[in-house]
Amino acid sequence: MQLLYFYGCNNLSVSSLDVGNSPGFHIPINGSENVRFFNMNIHAPGHSPNTDGFDLWNSKNVVIEDSIVAVGDDCIAIKADCSYINVTRITCGPGHGISIGSLGVNKSYETAEEIYVKNCTLKGVTNGARIKTWEVSIWP
Repeated sequence: MQLLYFYGCNNLSVSSLDVGNSPGFHIPINGSENVRFFNMNIHAPGHSPNTDGFDLWNSKNVVIEDSIVAVGDDCIAIKADCSYINVTRITCGPGHGISIGSLGVNKSYETAEEIYVKNCTLKGVTNGARIKTWEVSIWP
């Protein structure tokens, strides 16, 4: 269950929202292009599981900037088939930090390319910025 869900959105701009306490991901973005989020405030208790702030997949040219994300899971999770993602001036924490992945679940080939994270503040997070992948065995 998500609080807001953006699917197949092109040339979208969202700003100045205060959202919180989602029972699942706060703002999933899927199959979208040329999307900008700014001046957002996303919050949930630090102990709340699966409450990613932004959860992206199959999207490109996404900008997330000048926002506060304080949740119990990833502040921003950038998953499979994402490209040209710019995360700038985000205050993140508590939570797990900013994640690329998980990628490669069930030994699938998945990519995330041209990801830029800059001028962000991560405080009280468990991981900072990270790349999450699944193990792929090359031996029979």
